[in-house]
Amino acid sequence: MEAARLATEADLDVLVALWERSVAELDGQRGGALLAGGLVRGDLRRFLNEALVDPDRAVVLGLIDDVAVGLASAVAERRRREPLAVLEVVYVDSGARQIGVAGAMVDVISAWCRSLGLVGIDAPALPGNRPAKAFFESHGFLARLLVMHHPVEIDGDGDS
Repeated sequence: MEAARLATEADLDVLVALWERSVAELDGQRGGALLAGGLVRGDLRRFLNEALVDPDRAVVLGLIDDVAVGLASAVAERRRREPLAVLEVVYVDSGARQIGVAGAMVDVISAWCRSLGLVGIDAPALPGNRPAKAFFESHGFLARLLVMHHPVEIDGDGDS
């Protein structure tokens, strides 16, 4: 049975592995390298360990029959007129998808948001990733912003 819960320090090894798999999967998708690059941490274990005790971060573990198969991470952005959460990662191992694990993790993130008085959740979805878009829409997310990107060539000597 699928479930989700806030992660603890005892989950650190599996969180590191799931985070690394999520970044590797993003790298292979259209537009994913830039998104994945924002998720690379110099010391991932330390980052996750600190995130577990940071009141402005939620790290969630997705489970099937008490086996960890997914990870979600969100950060509170309070410096806005209307504070909200930004979903950094929602990842489920490929063999465990489409049975409700990601939805259970989003439910935990939503409850966390309510407890902090955050007005909503922003979540990235890569262009062309229709399953991600369909997942978010089926869980009440609405498109509110389209980010366009134009690569810039950098001069060989570092000057732009």
